[in-house]
Formats: sequence, C-alpha cells, structure tokens
Amino acid sequence: MKKLVSILLTLSLAIVMLASAACTPPANDDVVDAGDIPQGVTISENGKEVYAGTKDGKTRLKISYANTGYGSAWLQVLSANFVNENPEYWVYLDGDPGLTDSVSTKLDTGLNLSDVYFLLASNSLNYSRSGWLEDLADVYNSKPDGENGKTVYDKMPEKWQYHSWEPYLNELHQYVYPWAQSITGIAYNKTMFDKYGWEIPKTVPELVQLCEQIKKDTNNKIAPFVYPGQTGGYFYMVYTWWLQSAGYDAVEEYFQFETPEVFNPDKQPEKGKLEALQAFVSLFGPDVDYSLEGSMSKNHIEAQIAFLRGEAAMIPNASWLEAEMKNDMPDDFELRLMEAPYLETARKNPDGSYEKYAMACSPDYAIIPSKAPQKAAAKKFLTFISRDDMLRLFTKYAGTLRPFEYDITPIWDELTEFTKSCIEINDGARYWLETTRADMYTHGYTQTFLNTTNPFPSLIYGPKSSNGTTPEAFCFGEYTYALDNWSTWLAEIERSKA
Repeated sequence: MKKLVSILLTLSLAIVMLASAACTPPANDDVVDAGDIPQGVTISENGKEVYAGTKDGKTRLKISYANTGYGSAWLQVLSANFVNENPEYWVYLDGDPGLTDSVSTKLDTGLNLSDVYFLLASNSLNYSRSGWLEDLADVYNSKPDGENGKTVYDKMPEKWQYHSWEPYLNELHQYVYPWAQSITGIAYNKTMFDKYGWEIPKTVPELVQLCEQIKKDTNNKIAPFVYPGQTGGYFYMVYTWWLQSAGYDAVEEYFQFETPEVFNPDKQPEKGKLEALQAFVSLFGPDVDYSLEGSMSKNHIEAQIAFLRGEAAMIPNASWLEAEMKNDMPDDFELRLMEAPYLETARKNPDGSYEKYAMACSPDYAIIPSKAPQKAAAKKFLTFISRDDMLRLFTKYAGTLRPFEYDITPIWDELTEFTKSCIEINDGARYWLETTRADMYTHGYTQTFLNTTNPFPSLIYGPKSSNGTTPEAFCFGEYTYALDNWSTWLAEIERSKA
C-alpha cells in the first residue's frame, strides 16, 4: 500500500466598493458588488469572516481554498448568501495558495481540519483510497433548485459525473465535487492584434504564418508567444489537437488503458497524440523562434506579466488568467481567449465544419474530510452553491463556468469581454477533461504521457540536445515501454487485489 500511495502522489499534477447600509464588503484586493451581498450580512475587512447579524451562538463552517487563479470574491459572495439563508452558521474563509500541495498532510494527521477544501486540479485518488474523504452522495442526490428541479448529479455533464466516483476498499463512492470548469486556449493581446490588423488564425498553419507576421511587423521586438516553462508551459492546446485528430471516443479509449496498442503511433488514438506533438513542435520546437527568450525559466506569473507588458502577443492559458492578473492588468489592455486552431488532419462533421472540442486542464474539485467537525453544514453548503443563481454568481466573479447546466443569459451583460470569449469557446463544443478510473491509471502504471508528466521541454530542446527528443521518437518510446512492461503491470495489479 505504501508503494501505491507513493505512486499516486507522483501523479498529482486570485473587489471593494464602499460599505453601504445593506452590507459590509471586505477590504481586500477583490471588488465585490454590494448588490450581491444580502442586507445584514457582514464580510470582515480581511475577507475571512462572513456572518449574518452576529457570530454569537452560531456554528462555524471553516472553508479552506486554493487562493490563486480565480481569487476569493466568488467564495465571499457565495458564503454571504449562504449565511443569509442559513443564519445558524457563520463562515470562516482560509485562503492558501499552496493548499493543494499541503492538504495531504492535513488529511493524514486529521488535526485542525477544515470542513470543506476547494483544491486545484490534482490527483485525489490517494485521499479516497486512504479513507480520508466523506461520501458526498447526499450532496449529489439533493435538489438545490427545489423539488421540481434536477439533482446536483443530474445537472452535471456526464464526464464530470464519472469523475465524482472514486475507489475505497474496492468500491466506488462519490468523494469529489467539481469546483471550476476551466476553459483553455490561447490568450491574446487584442489591443495589439487590432493595432497591427492581425487576424485570429483558424488552423495551425495559419497560426504559424501569424507568428512569422508578428515577428516581421514588429521587427522582432515582440515575440509571438511567451509561456511558463517552470510550470509545464500551459500547453493545453496539445490535448485539443489530440481530440481534433483522434476524436472523443478514441481518446476515451486511450484512457481506459485496456491494451498496450493504445500507444501504437501508427494508429489512433496514439497517432492523434503524435500529430498534436508535431503541431506543437512547429510552434515551439528547436527549429523555430516564436517564443520570448527565457520562457522556459519563467513561472506562470512571470510569463503572464511579460505578456501583459506587451513583450509577447500570445500566451497559452485559460479562463483564470484575467482574475489571477487583474491587479497587474494595464488600463488600456484588452484581453481575449481564442480556441486552439485546427490541425490539418482535424476531424470534420458531415456538413464540412470542424468537430469542436473544449479541453479542461484537469478538474478542480472540493472535498469534505471524513473527520471534518461540521460535515452536515459542509454538505449543505455544497448543495447551496449548486443552485442556479449561485452558479451565475460564481461565473460573474470567477470569470469562468462551473460544470453544471445553468443559464448565464441573465448576467451576460455583467461579464467581462474576456469571460465572454472563454464562454464562446465552450459554446457548441464537446467538453473533455482528463479523468479515468482504469486500473492501469489508478495503480500508477500509465498516465497521459508514459514516463513523464511533462514531455514539452524535451520536445522544445529537440534531438540535438542530450535531454531532447522528437514527437516520433517520443511516441515510439511510449509504445515500446508499454509493450515491455504490460504483462508485469497486469500481474502486479492482480496481486494488489488479492
């Protein structure tokens, strides 16, 4: 079991108006519209305490959250509405940028636990297998919009429903609850695009041509791209390209890991991965110069600041960018997100249009510890924020969607143009996120890329580097490695079940 836990751990890959008579907004970096805070509800100056009237004699609900990309305003507003309708509680908000990395220790010791944890995308299988998580069936079976409405579970897309189930003692239970539905693509400087008359590329070859045009029009003073090499590069478009080539069903087949043949680069789905990596190399590989010098050594904040300073026209990114960088955004900067352009081999519909896909980086999720002091209140909170009006408030303040069925039309005019561009990418697309409960994956033998969680540096450096490779060599290496080890992995999985 210790070996299994170790393997699973290796897989684990954020507004203030003046106070009015109606409420007391927080004095922090987040701007909260006073009209979204119910009358009589107070948010403390530090943004940590939320209560209706007074805290005296009330039960505390402690919520810890990863205070990074999407900020804290969404959680303050949702908590304010929760305590207004459930005045027997008050909420303490504990923001921690490093929470996703440190929560394992908290769950393991069981000391000073919060009632709810909102975590960034990471591997939660170790937590469920260890018995650290509360079963959330009560939440999923509840009807937040009333008895005539759908259950929380039925409001969710099928892929997210699947993700809610995790193993414990060879049985599946609903341990994780989705937080944010990130929308990925390429963020671009619309102000700069308008200035030079650059058009949004529809295909990958057009994107390559755009990179050449950017260098020409700016005399090489502005790089086409910057990326955060220290944090994996945010190259989510590779997954979208993979879907474009292989199709949804083939990529789903890949993640079932039923045979080593899913890694055969001569046929789908691995062939689609190969084509996606080839497209990646055409933009970021060793034979082109389309990225800002030093991108490989930048973390996500450094890369995003360089982008906002106008040092690069584009950055691989996602729907959290605006919320995360709002305090660094120049006043005249117009930000948008474009979808990943289409591969030359992208699949098409019968009418000739491209099959459209939207890809999540990985699911952000919430958990309730099995030893949390206020589990009933925590479940009530998760049910409450699954309500349509609360889902809309989340989108307004976080700038992205949640993976639920809800109408955002009533708040469309309140959204930023960047958020609208993100939602438009998602509109009409088949949404995909990486999630599987296949034995080969949950036992730590297979993952998206065999032997590495991040193949992109080696592809950027190329075959002339001692640490470099080509897309062809990388995919063939995956196939060979799978063939050599498959029978051993199967035997070890069977032994672990005995």
